[in-house]
Amino acid sequence: MRRAKNLRVCVVFSVVAIMCGVLAHADDSLQTVMTNLEKKSETVTSYKADIAMTIDMMGQKMESKGTVVFQKPDKSRMELDMDMGSMTMKQIFVNDGVTVWTYQPLMKMVTKIDVKKVQAETQNDSVGNKNDISKPFAGFVEDSIKFVGEERIGDDKVFVFKGTPDKTRMQNMDLTPSEIEMWIGDENGLVRRMILYTE
Repeated sequence: MRRAKNLRVCVVFSVVAIMCGVLAHADDSLQTVMTNLEKKSETVTSYKADIAMTIDMMGQKMESKGTVVFQKPDKSRMELDMDMGSMTMKQIFVNDGVTVWTYQPLMKMVTKIDVKKVQAETQNDSVGNKNDISKPFAGFVEDSIKFVGEERIGDDKVFVFKGTPDKTRMQNMDLTPSEIEMWIGDENGLVRRMILYTE
């Protein structure tokens, strides 16, 4: 999957995703907008979100839907149903802050990751925390971030950014994107929509 070309992943963190036209945003600097969003996201201690994920690879689409519940600093539970055409594969991910468990009921398979041990060995504190949508810019190389504009998801105002991912924080992802496009909610600083592009 990492070697496939023309791969695009779209993750939507809300049920409604009606996109309207881009609005001009000339008054605030990039840093001011980012700082304001980060301050808002810091006040969020827990959340529950609906997830819709689409992987577009070589003309074929795989779609997953589910929910994620997150409590700071590092506890989460995510359930995903992946439509694989002939069948639906369910996956459950549970992180208690010490261990990440992945359960695939159809295959009767469980995997276990010792988060603290992996973080210590890789010097990467994002291991086990990839479900945290309250750290909007954690996955970017900071000086690569560009402000694209304002849009709307339903009735909510969102800010759109593009940038290069910090690959040292994404070592354990199933695929490593070359560019990320991200929609961040103005109300609470949470990531609402994300598209990951490979080269």
